[in-house]
Amino acid sequence: MILFLNVFITDTTIPLSQGNPYKRANRTYLNTYSNLDIFKYSLASLSKAYNWKRVILKVLLDENYLHRKEELNTFINNEFKDIPLNLFWTRNTYQHEWQETYDLFDDELIWFSCNHDHIFLDSSQDYLNLIIKEMRKEADTPISFCYTHWPEQISYLCRTKSPQDLVIHDEYATINLTDINSINVISKSIYKMWWFSTKLDNKLQFPRPDWGANMLNWFVDCGKYQKNFISFKELNRHFDAYYHIDMHQCPALNIPDGFFDKNIKLSIGNPDRIEGYTWLNPTIEKYGAENKNGVDYKWCEEDIPIGWKDRISDIKVFPHDDNWYESRIKSIADMLYNNYNDRIILDTETLNKIINVWIKPYGLTTE
Repeated sequence: MILFLNVFITDTTIPLSQGNPYKRANRTYLNTYSNLDIFKYSLASLSKAYNWKRVILKVLLDENYLHRKEELNTFINNEFKDIPLNLFWTRNTYQHEWQETYDLFDDELIWFSCNHDHIFLDSSQDYLNLIIKEMRKEADTPISFCYTHWPEQISYLCRTKSPQDLVIHDEYATINLTDINSINVISKSIYKMWWFSTKLDNKLQFPRPDWGANMLNWFVDCGKYQKNFISFKELNRHFDAYYHIDMHQCPALNIPDGFFDKNIKLSIGNPDRIEGYTWLNPTIEKYGAENKNGVDYKWCEEDIPIGWKDRISDIKVFPHDDNWYESRIKSIADMLYNNYNDRIILDTETLNKIINVWIKPYGLTTE
């Protein structure tokens, strides 16, 4: 699989009416970072997410970040040092540019993103490898997999939403949904359909296929059938979380102190915060995103993201409460029962399949 990012690193934001008040609310008790540092955090997480066949990065820096270009260049080359890398200091905007990029694709699956701020959080590559293995069986067809916005994706499994062609397997599900979002694993055939099936006006700009000013599906027939894979486990999360989902369910993120210096310090299971340590404890009621005394993550030791593991200098593990894993499962279930569009209620069989995927690293099952 190829990692392909097409991004603009800028501090220019969308109009306030379209989301910024919610973003500020999600970060009330969290730290503030530059968008370039968030991008570096995302890249570092993605570098460990999969054994990429090739990495293609198209990165346009706004003027206020140009002085950090060499810093970012060095960081990128270190993170992807053993992988074929095509790095461009511009981004695709016009059809011919998207077509030229196609010539670089030497794999049938593409991890595609036009966002700088989606962080890979899984503790290993195992589950993503499982999904990609299943996708490869149909890689020559229109298939996709939205690897982020997990609470929204999982809501498609609620039968009251009448998902089209829903098939629930033991460890993932599929539905039929045409999707041009630029946060997807897509088949090469979808990319080709997007950018080669119709001759677009040379003046039309598409810095992403889901560009608000020019949505690609306004101009291109994207077909009626596109199989979407839905994971039973959260792989990536938007750094500022989701404005329509309560922060008690799925909070925004911080970059762990010491991350870029490979000096992360973790405390696991302690009842109160330890200064200088990122705090993991699923039994604490509130997250730090919603309360200044809250926990950073309701994770167990088995949940430490793969992108953190070679950056940790110290871990303090405290005795676990009897309800340790039960509390962790509750925090997972909280993400499932969200109010995205309508109240999401999953049947027991589907819920158990989802929970089993999450707790597999703990050596537990719902049976």
